[in-house]
Amino acid sequence: MLKGSARRKNSSVVTFQLQLDDYVANVEGKLEIGGGFFSRTSSKIRFTGDGWLEALCQTTSNEIVPSSLNLNFYLENINGVLRFADSPPGNFLATARNVPLDTSTTKLSGSLERVDSSWQNIELNLDYNVQNVEGKLMWLLNPHVPYYVDENERGGSGSYDASDAQLVECATSIFAAWSRTTCSTDYATSKSKGEERDRKHHRQVGHGPHGPWLGTKHPCRIS
Repeated sequence: MLKGSARRKNSSVVTFQLQLDDYVANVEGKLEIGGGFFSRTSSKIRFTGDGWLEALCQTTSNEIVPSSLNLNFYLENINGVLRFADSPPGNFLATARNVPLDTSTTKLSGSLERVDSSWQNIELNLDYNVQNVEGKLMWLLNPHVPYYVDENERGGSGSYDASDAQLVECATSIFAAWSRTTCSTDYATSKSKGEERDRKHHRQVGHGPHGPWLGTKHPCRIS
């Protein structure tokens, strides 16, 4: 949970909190934003024994329509790892057992068989991968990659999808607030240590995610 205070345009300060697990994923060591969040506009969600995700989905005109998505078609088991099938159908259920869907969290869990006949626990939050598009359940073009439960705990992994403009705007504003605070702190600290003199001798101009910056190294860059 990310908590803090943010300043509005009128200079007033408000507190905020954001559950980053719902918005941020670890993609090969890189934090990225994404998610379809179909459950926000869906009800009666269930996962069938033959691999179908079913739900009643709300449209922008408030119409409620039934929809279904064949997850068994899109997902495959690669030696105990649940993956998006490069060449569907994936048919992961053929080598899976105990695959329930927790509708309170939209997490699909279970075990997949490995080539050595052992079983690997897996977990996938379908809200990261599935989107309700005008009453139709759709698998995101850049899906989050399902992950090992034991290795990644709650973090998971995924990929970026910018279809949710509100989500992107929210994340950008949070990063901007964090960046301003961190940059101000770093600048004051470096100045007190006499590093401002060195920076002036080696000044360079570059561009970060929120505009130009000065110095040999961006003080807020995340590597």
